[in-house]
Amino acid sequence: MTADTPEPRFLGDGDGTGGPVPPDGWGAVACVFWFTSAVDLVRADRVVNDRSNYDIWVPRPVLRVDGRDVPASWSGWWYPLRPGPHQVEVLEPAPAGLRVQVTAGATDRLRYRARIRIRKDHTDTHILEWRSTATLDPVAD
Repeated sequence: MTADTPEPRFLGDGDGTGGPVPPDGWGAVACVFWFTSAVDLVRADRVVNDRSNYDIWVPRPVLRVDGRDVPASWSGWWYPLRPGPHQVEVLEPAPAGLRVQVTAGATDRLRYRARIRIRKDHTDTHILEWRSTATLDPVAD
């Protein structure tokens, strides 16, 4: 973003609504980032236990808009953009992208959902494999 560009804003938890009104001549994209994760405990290449995962740190999502890195975290963000087409891409933890047609005065809402599956040894102490998939979808009003 440049000095004459409005800054992205952190929206916190929620559905991506409640962001500011875009400045005159601008539109915006609001995106909510979230993930689910599960763990498979493995012994001799066999799953001996699977469970939801609540105790792992997941790095923040890496987001690019039109090839430029912008702030993101596991919550909601609002990004002011000039009207027209924009490429929104999440690179990590799993890639997903979407072309968005931004309209002046409007905010398009997006949702990034990552699904992470972790394979650990049967002692639950060593990560053997980390797999993730994701989607980036528009949210209907």
